Amino acid sequence: MNFLFGLPSIDGKYDAQVMRSIINQFAYIMEGHHSISCNLVHNTLIHKARKQIAQNAIDEKSDYVFWIDSDMVLPNGTLERLVSHDKDIVAGMYFSKKPHFGPIIYKGNYKGSYDQWIDYPKDELVEVDGIGMGITLIKTEVFKKMNDDWFDPYPKTKKNPVINGEDLAFCKRAQKKGFKIFVDTGLQAAHQTASYVTEAHFLKEREMIEQYMKEQEESK
Repeated sequence: MNFLFGLPSIDGKYDAQVMRSIINQFAYIMEGHHSISCNLVHNTLIHKARKQIAQNAIDEKSDYVFWIDSDMVLPNGTLERLVSHDKDIVAGMYFSKKPHFGPIIYKGNYKGSYDQWIDYPKDELVEVDGIGMGITLIKTEVFKKMNDDWFDPYPKTKKNPVINGEDLAFCKRAQKKGFKIFVDTGLQAAHQTASYVTEAHFLKEREMIEQYMKEQEESK
């Protein structure tokens, strides 16, 4: 198999721990005698960087694009695990950098936009409506079967409310073409800030909120 590692970045800088986690994925490449190319695109808007990477994957006849954001610390074996699911679009999990550190996985709502899925099942492969692209494996055939506006900002209409981010815009377009989107909730990357945000941050914040709500209810 041929893999293109898609590395979109604002400034082209990847933290040392992030890079080590990427290099650790090479063991699967070497053991399986797969081929790999790395495509770092920066100094442009993120949706344009993603678009260029997707086009390069088509031009290079890659089988997969493995998207890795510059602030993702991947678990060992991430690429192998995502490939094993054999899905057109499959992602690992990570959590928002900001309180309440919610998971970056989404379910569509009746308004036509998205809600974070905070009650996700643990350690399962689940179908979702939206993902962040920070740790995502996509078959190149997906891009071939879509128009080349893959990551462009989604137009605002009465039927289509504003969708923030190129990742959710892609998800909406992919679903319209009949593609399903999956997340492995047991495969979790650390999201880099001044430290690294993990599921533990989210669960702690959620416990505090639930305790506060309980105390408010009891005080009535």
